Amino acid sequence: MLGINATHITNRTVSDPTLPHACSVTTQTDGSAVVTFNTVDNGANCSTASVRSGQVTSAVGVTFGLELATDPDSKATFQRQPKGDWCSLNKVGVLKTYVAKSPSVADSTAALAACEAFCATSASCTVCSVDEIDQTTGLCQWSALPACGTVNHFAGSIVGDVSYKTLGGVATITMSGPADVWFGVGIDAKLMSDAPYTLLVNSSMVWEQKIGTCGSEAEHCPGSTLAKSITVVANSVSDGVRTVKMTRPFAGATPQHYTFGNAKVGGGLCTEPSPNGGRTHTPQRTRKQAWSCGAARSCPAPPGEPSAPPHQAHTLRALHCVCNAEAPPGTLSHSNCHC
Repeated sequence: MLGINATHITNRTVSDPTLPHACSVTTQTDGSAVVTFNTVDNGANCSTASVRSGQVTSAVGVTFGLELATDPDSKATFQRQPKGDWCSLNKVGVLKTYVAKSPSVADSTAALAACEAFCATSASCTVCSVDEIDQTTGLCQWSALPACGTVNHFAGSIVGDVSYKTLGGVATITMSGPADVWFGVGIDAKLMSDAPYTLLVNSSMVWEQKIGTCGSEAEHCPGSTLAKSITVVANSVSDGVRTVKMTRPFAGATPQHYTFGNAKVGGGLCTEPSPNGGRTHTPQRTRKQAWSCGAARSCPAPPGEPSAPPHQAHTLRALHCVCNAEAPPGTLSHSNCHC
């Protein structure tokens, strides 16, 4: 999960109706953070700050930081998620509910649309979630919520059982990793075969790639290079670590480009487990994942350069390669990858 960028974290448990229910995080002026667990069931709603951020470092030393600065004057749009999702906080801090007239797709979609219309005008609303109110008939309602929590799964009603509100804005992405290799972060994926939108960095460039676009061969396919949508702000090296800062709009330039949402900052980094002392957790976690890797069984190379040959089958789950992008074209091989 994307974590809180803090010098240290203090935990506390309270019973305070002025604070949000369950877990919340408050950053302090000295760079630290306080994680609060509130036992009050009906606490205050979380704030709707226009800037949200998180950061995490993977087990192979690749750091991914994300800051989402929302434009409050932009028009809200909605990202309808696959059928069968539902928010764990669908009964917490509910702003308004819309009951479908019947379990039909048409009536369910109408209830969802009504929820979205309300949510678009509410500064406190970030998501609409399904809530099954009659398991016998399958009748559902959609609730406008300040936060989704964990995304759970059921048989499903319609596409859009969960629908995230997204406003326009600018995503600022900071990535750092070993300066003598290329490295990358793939967003919204647990496996290479999930075909993530991926940002890849080497000494001379940053490029965007859609990983795993080869059908049944997806789990070891370097994928396709995407049209550039990022603006590189800085690319520097210090003590053997390359740090790149870039920006891009929330909305993806094409369906293959990831669309960031202000309700989905709590993403994740799909890595091998790190020591407990190195992990941080954030509230309102979603199932959105990020994948820190150069490749699974073959390595995507910069545009115009060959990809690495396939790895052996036993390396299929080695999802933390960082691959040498400085090797001359045609020389990338398994020995250039360090997993």
